[in-house]
Amino acid sequence: MNPEIEKVLSKFSYGIYLLTCRHEDVNYGMIISWVTQASYDPPLVLASVKRTRRVLPFIEKAKYFSLQVLENTQADLLASFKTPNLEERFAGLSYQVLDTGVPVLTNVLAYVECKLKEIFTPGDHALLVGEIVSGECFKEHGIPLTCKDLGKVYLGKY
Repeated sequence: MNPEIEKVLSKFSYGIYLLTCRHEDVNYGMIISWVTQASYDPPLVLASVKRTRRVLPFIEKAKYFSLQVLENTQADLLASFKTPNLEERFAGLSYQVLDTGVPVLTNVLAYVECKLKEIFTPGDHALLVGEIVSGECFKEHGIPLTCKDLGKVYLGKY
């Protein structure tokens, strides 16, 4: 990528989210930052996941996923989702399993639960289109965690 374009993209603002799913009674989750609302009616979100991420096949099989909004004081939660063992990422965390099987941490700021509608693969990231089937704000006045809080921006290199 052109270094000047990369510099510009590093100025974009991104939230830090957890994307979770459940397949064959195993919870899976990963950190994600490229997320946006894509439609009002029906309510759709778009999440971009690097095609080499090990969680991606489980999202495809599960057909449902959640996007969880972390509070700006919850950066410590990210360590659990960086562990190499996918099946240990929920160890010691408090969560609930929704009717669709999607796990949601109980202490996050908010979440949306989505039915996977489509996956597009125009580049090195898969674009997941999810239709929101439910959601909840656990805290009315919290401030979402962003890349700015972490002092770095994901540009798709790793």
